[in-house]
Amino acid sequence: FGDGIMLMYLESNEIRSKVVKKNEVVEEKRFNPIQLLHKFDKIQANSSEVFGLKKWYKDTFFAFGEQQIKNLNETTEKRDRKVFYINKIQYN
Repeated sequence: FGDGIMLMYLESNEIRSKVVKKNEVVEEKRFNPIQLLHKFDKIQANSSEVFGLKKWYKDTFFAFGEQQIKNLNETTEKRDRKVFYINKIQYN
């Protein structure tokens, strides 16, 4: 990324990035947390085996993973479920 190195990673259900030049972090960005489908959804666990962040094309990446979700709304039929997500990220 120019004369520096860009690091992108997943941490605490959030996509983060840093640009490092020599031994100094010169830019740090935090993207919005990975969005859940329903208002009352809560992440119970993220898979430690199925997740990642990959370059797709140009300045576009995708994040993916598997999560255990619990819906806290009692009227929902599927309170507990396992989901696989894919998010597209563009870095400008």
